Amino acid sequence: AIEKYVNSQGKYGILREYGGHGIGNAMHMEPHILNFGKAGHGPTIEAGMVFAIEPMITLGSEKTKVLDDNWTVVTQDKSYGAHFENSYCIAPDGKPFVLSVEDGGAAQLARFGIEVSPLLS
Repeated sequence: AIEKYVNSQGKYGILREYGGHGIGNAMHMEPHILNFGKAGHGPTIEAGMVFAIEPMITLGSEKTKVLDDNWTVVTQDKSYGAHFENSYCIAPDGKPFVLSVEDGGAAQLARFGIEVSPLLS
């Protein structure tokens, strides 16, 4: 869905090395959720899953490099890029809802008897 939308907006690069991820008792877990690919070929989304969607789009090349600080990622062609992250939960009825709200989704999760707690390290 991300690739289809981005491609409909013009010629932009979609980073291939990075993507979204599952969230559970750690912040970055399986499944790895790509920002590109064919419909129906990604991970199966099921009730109870919590995950982050992280579109990473550039004004140029999709090729990147990591700087010497081992954290900062830049495009190889020095074009501008943007990264945005939202977290979602799939409710017991199969409907997704956004957790990236002021209360971290606590109010929406409470409707299902789920209490928000800090991540365990």
